[in-house]
Amino acid sequence: MSFFNLKFLISFFYCSVSFTIYTLLIIMLLKNWKEFKSAFFHIVIADYLFNLLTWLNSMITLRLPNGTCKTCIMSEIFGALGKDNQYTGGFLYICYFLHFGNAYFQYSMVTLMSLNRTTSIFAYFVNEKIWQFLFPISIATVILCAVYFTRTILETNPYYVYNEALDMYSITADSNILPAYSNVINFMAITVVSSIILNTVSVIKLKLMTQNLSTIERNLLFSTIASSVIQCAAAGNPVCLGYF
Repeated sequence: MSFFNLKFLISFFYCSVSFTIYTLLIIMLLKNWKEFKSAFFHIVIADYLFNLLTWLNSMITLRLPNGTCKTCIMSEIFGALGKDNQYTGGFLYICYFLHFGNAYFQYSMVTLMSLNRTTSIFAYFVNEKIWQFLFPISIATVILCAVYFTRTILETNPYYVYNEALDMYSITADSNILPAYSNVINFMAITVVSSIILNTVSVIKLKLMTQNLSTIERNLLFSTIASSVIQCAAAGNPVCLGYF
């Protein structure tokens, strides 16, 4: 009897190493907060917290069940959490909701980084004042959008099922989740396009500027563009499947 299948172990090792490096970067950022204190790094920290939430939640809704075979030790646990079980209660409802809602958080943060770089280039001297109000309003708006557009998930009855063909467990629900899934796809498409537009405008403005932008500001812009490229690549497959 094994703990998990090989696919899970490889995935868990890769994600754990990546997240450890990410955590060390955030710790370094916080230790030198006087030097890095700005709206951009507030977004970076928020992005880290949302990614941490996503990673932890994916362990419950995706990685652990998908990594558990019929003869694995945790098979009995997921088997007991099948349809009409009496143990999961509201906890699995929240996890299943976050399974969809976290996409709103993750994609919004990259778009906010792009927006922050754009306002920094166009309104450098008042950028921080703008984001004193814009940052909390943006976070609240993203959370409200996630709750509203995935509200149908809270009406579902999530549980685990065993897939004999793939020899693994997965989370599912009785009700129709297609509206929530469609909303997520639309939101991903909107944020990706917004990031592309904002970054393009920022680069064009940067090329036309007669006054040189500081090296730090340039590096932050380029790191944001890199994040947007990753965002675009990650959204490519589900968005294409959703529209085509």
